[in-house]
Amino acid sequence: DLFDFIASSLKEFIAKEGDGSKTSQDRRELGFTFSFPVKQMSVSSGILIKWTKGFSIVDMVGKDVAACLQEAFARKGLDVHVAALVNDTVGTLAVGHYHDPDTVAAIVVNMEWGNFWSSHLPRTSYDIELDAESPNPNDQGFEKMISGMYLGDIVRRVILRMSLESEMFGPISSKLSTPFVL
Repeated sequence: DLFDFIASSLKEFIAKEGDGSKTSQDRRELGFTFSFPVKQMSVSSGILIKWTKGFSIVDMVGKDVAACLQEAFARKGLDVHVAALVNDTVGTLAVGHYHDPDTVAAIVVNMEWGNFWSSHLPRTSYDIELDAESPNPNDQGFEKMISGMYLGDIVRRVILRMSLESEMFGPISSKLSTPFVL
């Protein structure tokens, strides 16, 4: 489903492109930025090692992500070839060059601290519960404590508990029971 979604989105983009530089008969080459741990087998293929960032598509681990995207292109009738599997920095360079042909370098600052863990980090009951209920428990602990993807749900959990323990906010909204509603 993920790769079919990407292929469908690319198909819509190509249909709207209309700049005259390509016809529908021209084969397109694609650099695929995939920001998850992969074992790169060649310039255009890589085996998914594990999911991070809240993704958990179990039957994808161990598969070639570029091949899966290529298969989705075929299902959608797209004549697009995954020519390169690239990391964030290369993807940033490509986007920069697309918008400004004078772009010659790209820098992405990513400390990759999401999976940092230490017994010295103070974990609240909210952190522990969120981690336990996540698709990848005991993984990406630091990311779950500080990143924007998870902070809204930490806040939701705090507000829900405050609402259950006092009448400070009035009647409890049923929406507060919905994970990641914030």
